[in-house]
Formats: sequence, C-alpha cells, structure tokens
Amino acid sequence: RLKHVIRMGWLPVEESIRYYNGAKIVINLHRTTVSGSDNKNSLNLPGRSINPRTYEISACGTLQLTDLREDLPRYYNPGSEIETFANPEELHAKLAYYLTHEDQRREVALRGLRRTLVEHTFVSRIQQLAATLQW
Repeated sequence: RLKHVIRMGWLPVEESIRYYNGAKIVINLHRTTVSGSDNKNSLNLPGRSINPRTYEISACGTLQLTDLREDLPRYYNPGSEIETFANPEELHAKLAYYLTHEDQRREVALRGLRRTLVEHTFVSRIQQLAATLQW
C-alpha cells in the first residue's frame, strides 16, 4: 500500500532531518548483514553496532523505535532513552502505546536527546578519544 511513497537511495541530510523533526516516532531499521546488492558483507560478519541514524534521530529529540543491536545498550538505555522491538507485533504494540501516551513518548525522546548531547557529539567523542590515548 505504501509503494508509491517509497523511494530508493539516500536522502540528503537536510531532508532526513526535516522528517525526523516532523515525526512523533521514527522507525530505525538496521541494514541486514546478509551480503547482497545493498550490503557488501562477503564475510557475513554479524551486525553488532548501531547505525548513525540512531544518533541523528535522538539528536532531533524524536522517539525512535529500533531493532535491537548487541552494542545498543552501550550507547542508550532501551526502554528509557530509546525503544526497541524484536518483531512486527512488538513494533505495532509500541507504536500504538506511544501514539496514545504523549507524555511517555516525549520523556523517552528527551532522555535520548539528553544522552546524545552529553555523550555522543563530535566534541565529546574527541574528548573520549583524547582521554583513551592519554593526550
């Protein structure tokens, strides 16, 4: 049913930011790890890390529902700063919940924004790198 509004390829950053800021909830699906036309994972390495969208969506102060990656809890607290889902039924249930519980949706989104601004900016990453390298 949505085929007419789906387009292939990359979105310009400014356009994706407008979408994130204009949405109550953004669904963040990680790319498959199966090698194919959109993935050159010929070694079939497992997908553990989160994608850059995870930070970008949180930086917009928007609630995101994302599939769970192993490294996600290192960067955000699921259920508090970000929401996850394991299957379509759970995604549907959480969408229905947060679309009818505005205060809870906003609180999770703002906690994710706060964590992003404290730990996940370029400045904070450079500081972390400098500390690790003992500069």
